[in-house]
Amino acid sequence: MNNGNGIVVGAVAVLALLALDATLPSALAADTAAADAPMKWHHGHGGANHNGAMGGEGAMMQVMHGLNLSDAQKQQVHTLMKSARSQWQAAGGSGLNDLPALGNPADPNHFAAVQEAKTRAAQRIQDWSDLEQQIYGVLTTDQRAQLPQLLSDLQGRINARRSEWQSPQASTP
Repeated sequence: MNNGNGIVVGAVAVLALLALDATLPSALAADTAAADAPMKWHHGHGGANHNGAMGGEGAMMQVMHGLNLSDAQKQQVHTLMKSARSQWQAAGGSGLNDLPALGNPADPNHFAAVQEAKTRAAQRIQDWSDLEQQIYGVLTTDQRAQLPQLLSDLQGRINARRSEWQSPQASTP
């Protein structure tokens, strides 16, 4: 594997972990107005959800911000992400329709619902990987070289947020 592919695989791995986060379905289910809205390229982008966890798009935007994309690159990334969102919405569908079967192991449809959920999760990971490959193609050589450190920094921030969120609060008397 050459170094360029290693970076892509690393990016896919980090964003795949983010994609499995419970916040991703809300990012994928963005309404049409959100899909048409311009990308936010400044600090303070609302990439975190109510519990401090970050969905895939918010994390990706943080990394993109750190790469100091040109206006032309920003437009290309915006176009790629808008197209991906449209495809995800069109392919959307029964994500929560099988919740009763998923949440009840005694349900006769439980096994089939679990298998379908696994298939949807695998497809989300593949969709993110495809999008990442397209965005990676927009980056310059220097930006590609910066990517591993930015992803590592992002993973550290995500882990810190999750630790804060998961740590028990000291009880007050």
